[in-house]
Amino acid sequence: MRVRVSFIIPTLDEQDHVAAAIENAASAGASEVIVVDGGSDDATIDRARETGVSQITQSAPGRGIQLNAGARLATGEMILFLHADNQLHADCLQQICDWGDESSWGDPAWSEIVWGAFRQRIDSDQRRYRWLERGNAWRVKWRGHPFGDQAV
Repeated sequence: MRVRVSFIIPTLDEQDHVAAAIENAASAGASEVIVVDGGSDDATIDRARETGVSQITQSAPGRGIQLNAGARLATGEMILFLHADNQLHADCLQQICDWGDESSWGDPAWSEIVWGAFRQRIDSDQRRYRWLERGNAWRVKWRGHPFGDQAV
């Protein structure tokens, strides 16, 4: 069974990034892509509309406010929150579906999983970013605190 995943992208003045994020989510197999704009002063909403995004809505600014607004509109069985300046690996949805396979829901390990985040890869050849990626992975694994740019 394929799990329906709703991708929610909060935006605020993201005209340079929003179209790529929406197209990336769609190519990954998102069931729907919801953009929640917090009052952009640029062409963010126009760029989102040009992609044929599933839904665009506006809310008061604030990442949490926007994420909650998108979650209320989502129809998927799972929700993925994605920053507008991020790209996901082509097999990200398969990874989510593997975790969300309904046949595994009776497994006691599954009942304790309520969220997750992807391992981050920063688009730079600089060595310091490899250290940052490792540090972020450690923080998620041992402290349970992902950042939004890892998708949640």
